[in-house]
Amino acid sequence: MMTRMEIEYGEGGSADVQFTSGLLSVRGRCGVTEDEFDDLVFLSQVHSADILVSPSGGEVADGLIMDAGSRAPALRVADCLPVFLASEERTAAFHAGWRGLAAGIASRMIELFSGTPDMVVLGPSICAECYEVGPEVRNAVLDGISTDGHPPDHLDLGLAAVERMRKAGLPSGCPVFRLPGCTKCTPGMFHSHRGDGTLERNILWMRGAQQRQVARRRG
Repeated sequence: MMTRMEIEYGEGGSADVQFTSGLLSVRGRCGVTEDEFDDLVFLSQVHSADILVSPSGGEVADGLIMDAGSRAPALRVADCLPVFLASEERTAAFHAGWRGLAAGIASRMIELFSGTPDMVVLGPSICAECYEVGPEVRNAVLDGISTDGHPPDHLDLGLAAVERMRKAGLPSGCPVFRLPGCTKCTPGMFHSHRGDGTLERNILWMRGAQQRQVARRRG
């Protein structure tokens, strides 16, 4: 089951959303302050299915898994889907564009997560109505999963990511939360490559309970 959340973004697409297992921070056009970069781990994202465990930052990959009490996983996205997973032991994130989904990054994350996540959170991305694709792209992403919920000639990245994770073993009882907002439909809040060709990116990160304690001590 997927829960579509109702939240209000601040100016420039800013939000901090508290969940039982983690705090998700979203920064759109407002950008990120220097202080907020503390304890964040970014990768050099290339639309792959590669996922690293406990990276130091800057490595070429599109997903990362961090142990509880360490630094927080962070993603840079425009229209692609940011996905976060959390449990008491670890927090993880992956960047899900159509190439990554077709290559298997969603199922790869479930294989590597080591244990069952307490929750999955989907951040803002381009919506299905705005994400028009050709048949080769659509077929590559939907290969082996249901086409239900995907309009003709379009893709719902969030739905595809969740279905691929479920197929890989994400329990049906694991809650999935989806944040509102289309990156293309709301240009005043979020950066959108399809909307205006920008090279700027929205930034999201998640801190688990122990990661928040570490951040407070270092602050």
